[in-house]
Amino acid sequence: MLKIGFHSQVHSDKLKQELLHVRPIIFKSLNLSDIGFFYWLKTNLPDCFVIGREWWQSQPYQDDPELWGAQKADSILHYQAVREGLIDAVESHNEPLAGDVPTAHWYLYDRFQATFYDTIKTAGVKAEPVALNAGTGNLLGPGVVEAFGETLARYRLYGYHEYDWPTLWRLHDYGLSKANEPDKWFPGGEQRGDGGCWLALRYRRIHSYIRQVRPDALALITEFGITNAVVAGADVGYTTRPGQASTPEAYWADSIRRYNDEICKDDYLLGATLFQVGGDDSWKTFEVLHSGYFMERLAELSPGTAPIRLDKPIEPEEPTMTEWHGRFADMAAERPKYMGKPTNEATYFVHNDKQYAIQSSENGCEALWDSESDVGRLLMPKLARGPEGKTEFIKSPFRR
Repeated sequence: MLKIGFHSQVHSDKLKQELLHVRPIIFKSLNLSDIGFFYWLKTNLPDCFVIGREWWQSQPYQDDPELWGAQKADSILHYQAVREGLIDAVESHNEPLAGDVPTAHWYLYDRFQATFYDTIKTAGVKAEPVALNAGTGNLLGPGVVEAFGETLARYRLYGYHEYDWPTLWRLHDYGLSKANEPDKWFPGGEQRGDGGCWLALRYRRIHSYIRQVRPDALALITEFGITNAVVAGADVGYTTRPGQASTPEAYWADSIRRYNDEICKDDYLLGATLFQVGGDDSWKTFEVLHSGYFMERLAELSPGTAPIRLDKPIEPEEPTMTEWHGRFADMAAERPKYMGKPTNEATYFVHNDKQYAIQSSENGCEALWDSESDVGRLLMPKLARGPEGKTEFIKSPFRR
């Protein structure tokens, strides 16, 4: 299976050749004005999911989120490729909340995104708006759920950028190798070390919370790769690594193949566009388009990959149940604040020959345990807040 596609700026004949060779299920372009190319793409690869973004040097929203959201959408709708249904999804601003952006701006950007979405949808075009477009290392799930209420009420698609250096797995592997830090684990994540997923696979840290509020939410990696900028260096790619590490062969082996394997584990993750496959010289240190080895490795994984279908819902295995592990605390003395006070004693019941206990709290959350482990599960109402990074859990009634 191949969930990796191309992130492109320049629509060359070489790009067309490799699109036909690899046949990716996803493609992103920053050149929306090239209507002829998009007709060619949809004629030759009709199932390819096409994302479009328009580059703006300035990305205003703070002074008037509704005005700028509408203007950004109107600018996108200007393109014939969007109006004629050749683009499947459109982004608004790019990495708008990168760096030390005040949290208050998140709420402003929520208003911007809501207006962008409403304007695109009112126009009746095929393209689905993409929310967030978060830069690498930006945002965390509890904050997104708290600040982006209007966004979560509208959007199904959420975009993320993921980079590291000198490989995609530096920080992730280091995090998993550390002594256990349960307070940094997240719903559905690995429960060792600090849980990893801080740069590569960070979408899991965010999207696990989004899906508690919106179970049909889908994720897109709209940029990924490696850049020295992650460690406060220049924004340059793999070809600047020393010696053999600068080759496409090494890049594939130490970063890209494993990334494809990981994202294929998540049904809600639709695909990822590799930066850069067909760009201008300003990004030449990221370029893989002209590597026959790299293109062949992608092509080998492509056959049999199902196309992206937004009309096919991706349901979580347990839409309202999230499993968390961690230290346990007495509910009356030290409970997660979003749960509220307990409203009754634990109720015991048997299901499929296993004993369970359940207890309700004042705001509609319920805690569930089974008799064979110290794993507490919170059955949360749709709009209940997440754990905000904490690991205070209710003491199991079976472990008095």
